[in-house]
Amino acid sequence: MNLAAAMVLLAALAVTGCGDKFGLSFFPRIEIAVSGSDPIDEAGTVYFSQAIQVPTPKRVEVYNVGTDTLTISGIGWADDPTTGAPLKNKYVDIDWGSSVGADSFPFTAEPDSAFAALTFNVTFTPPLGFALDDFSDSVLVIASDGLSNDGHRAIKEVRITFKMQTDNPAPRVTPTSYKFTNATIARPERQDFHVYNDEQLGTASFRVMNITLERASDEFTLLNLPSQGATVLEPGNPGYQDLVFTVEYHPVDQTTDTNAVLIETDVPGTNMRVALSSGFSSGGYSLSYSSVSAFDFTNVTAKETRSVVIYSEGPAPITIKTPRIDPVAARDDFTMKAWIPKTSEAGTDTEVTSWPRALAAGKTIRFDIEYSPANDGSDTANGQLVIPYESPDPDTILIDLFSGKPKGKISLAPASGNVFVTGSSTAGTTGSRKVVIYNDGNGPLQLKDIAVKANFDLPPDVYSLHNAFTELSVPPGGLHVVEVDYDLGGVPNADSTVSEIFTVTYFDDFTSGNEEKTLGLIAADAQGLTNPTADAGQASDYAGAVAGQAVTVIGSGSTPGGGTFGSGSHIWYLTAKPAGSIARLNNQGALTATFLPDVPGNYTVELVVFSQSGDTYLYSAPASVTIAVGAAQ
Repeated sequence: MNLAAAMVLLAALAVTGCGDKFGLSFFPRIEIAVSGSDPIDEAGTVYFSQAIQVPTPKRVEVYNVGTDTLTISGIGWADDPTTGAPLKNKYVDIDWGSSVGADSFPFTAEPDSAFAALTFNVTFTPPLGFALDDFSDSVLVIASDGLSNDGHRAIKEVRITFKMQTDNPAPRVTPTSYKFTNATIARPERQDFHVYNDEQLGTASFRVMNITLERASDEFTLLNLPSQGATVLEPGNPGYQDLVFTVEYHPVDQTTDTNAVLIETDVPGTNMRVALSSGFSSGGYSLSYSSVSAFDFTNVTAKETRSVVIYSEGPAPITIKTPRIDPVAARDDFTMKAWIPKTSEAGTDTEVTSWPRALAAGKTIRFDIEYSPANDGSDTANGQLVIPYESPDPDTILIDLFSGKPKGKISLAPASGNVFVTGSSTAGTTGSRKVVIYNDGNGPLQLKDIAVKANFDLPPDVYSLHNAFTELSVPPGGLHVVEVDYDLGGVPNADSTVSEIFTVTYFDDFTSGNEEKTLGLIAADAQGLTNPTADAGQASDYAGAVAGQAVTVIGSGSTPGGGTFGSGSHIWYLTAKPAGSIARLNNQGALTATFLPDVPGNYTVELVVFSQSGDTYLYSAPASVTIAVGAAQ
């Protein structure tokens, strides 16, 4: 650059550096931002949405965007021209914070800064316990020596009006979260959710634009969804109604699951998230009797009624399904009625005539059993009061009804009707399984023979008795465990399934002849897949069990191996119990099973689980747990 050019540049800089506040060079200019709103330089309006018990602050930031020092002479509420009182809502106040206060003025702000010269909040604190009763405006005045954009006009005051929004939709949802505790693999659980307009805050309608799951799920399903853009009217409108949708939870295994429902509305900032989770909460029960003699009418010759009360122990309710007396032949001699006991001295019992019936914790139901003996003195059939229930898994309470001459009654475990083994037919997997013979009668059960056969009475290829059989008698309420061995080398190939038969020959006291009871023995190749693993829990999981109170065993630690669990995937049965006990556990169900220990001592429960992969069924080895039951207090 030559000297002449430099002198010209210096002259130009000298000219632009001169001037006063009413020229075009140096002047202050004020600009206000309120909670991210567009800049306010002379006047503006800010709206408070209504809130419940939660203070709502609006952050006010004052900037000097000019080129000269700005002097802020004061900040406060405008005066009512009629009364002289501050123009403010009684629920709105200035919160100065720590950087500035009411006595900080005049306040000097340096020019052209990217940072606010001062900040404070204007806060709306809604009333507690009742709806807003003051909708008046609050007018904030900020006085300064700022000029207009061109620097030619003085702006002595910036006025910001804080208004209460009166056309205010208030989207809400209830429940705001939900834990599914009553679903099983066999039966899903559903819960309704209500999207509504808060009656305390909502003054305008809103639309629901979308309802979706946060994550795609095999367990959670949205049902009864409204059409996109469905309107929820303002409270008080004659046509108002909540918008209702349903979430169904259907577990596919025994792990806990989480997800969320996302609800999008047309109201900015009000999209909602409903957390979903799963867990397990079971119900328990106890009965008002613990002795087999309670319903033993063997020596009764005249009509007589006896009762049993079911008490719901909680924590979750149990649901009693339709009870019945089995077998049909026993209904000639036994009849049943159910009652909800009276709750006051002056009240009366209420007969139950419709089912199902839910029993919350602490509630009871009574069953009256009337026995009418045969007039001709002939023998009568033993029966059972069968009471299906859910807690939430399905199960059954069985109460023996004895009459006539004492008789044995046979049943076999597993309740699935089969012992099923999967493994490697090539490697020739070997092992053993248990078959349990129960005497559910009140007389001895005479076992005449036990054999393992193939179809058409051919010799078996896979299964065999571990010990040779000799005749024996199982006492009333007792059990006898038979061990059977297997060798999967007897399965011809990986695509074959071998079916054999476990046969018990016993003496039937009612027919006075020998009868047979059978159970299938099935073996198949696992197709290279991993068998599931059963887990009946540890003895410590059932600490504190006492006679007369139901024990719920839980197989939540079981894993499905190479398949997935489905309906009836858990097979539970008792393999040992104290002498004199008539306790029974022999069912095929889901995660849990319940039995009623009736005398103190040790009870051993065995669990087998199965899973499915395509057309292949996979069976676990048994898992057992011994539960120490104490005397009732």
